[in-house]
Amino acid sequence: MPDEHIRFLDALAAAVAAGDDEAKVRLPMFEPWLRRLLLCKSDIVQRADPTLGANAQRLALRVLTDGHA
Repeated sequence: MPDEHIRFLDALAAAVAAGDDEAKVRLPMFEPWLRRLLLCKSDIVQRADPTLGANAQRLALRVLTDGHA
């Protein structure tokens, strides 16, 4: 998964955590990306910036296990 996609998901996760209603509405559109993010988690950890994707990974786990942000 490209870094720019991961950065976008991190920003989306931060917006959802901040209570941004528009971000919450857009979230289901990016569920496939969130699933991919979890699948390539080991690749992300090995990158130069180990924090890249951390917010999005937490959001992905919450959305995919609980069904909501």
